[in-house]
Amino acid sequence: MIRINLYGVWKKLEFLGLNFREQAEVQAEVLTEAFNVNLESLVTKDFLESQLNSRFAEVNARIDYLARFMTWSHALILGAIILPYLQGLIAL
Repeated sequence: MIRINLYGVWKKLEFLGLNFREQAEVQAEVLTEAFNVNLESLVTKDFLESQLNSRFAEVNARIDYLARFMTWSHALILGAIILPYLQGLIAL
């Protein structure tokens, strides 16, 4: 949890010619709440790296699968369609 220095905020307001302790308290509360809300949504670099590595591994596995599938499908097309056609041409 982040704490805002209430005394520091109050002194800055006083320096500016404003003598509002209540205003300093409200500002400190609002800022503390804003920082805490944002702090809860932050992630660490390690967590983000692990998530990205996991996703990249999944994508790479899919790409490898599709590459193997395309290789075998081309081999089947070659064997089933093109080779018999070439045999027919050679026989002429």
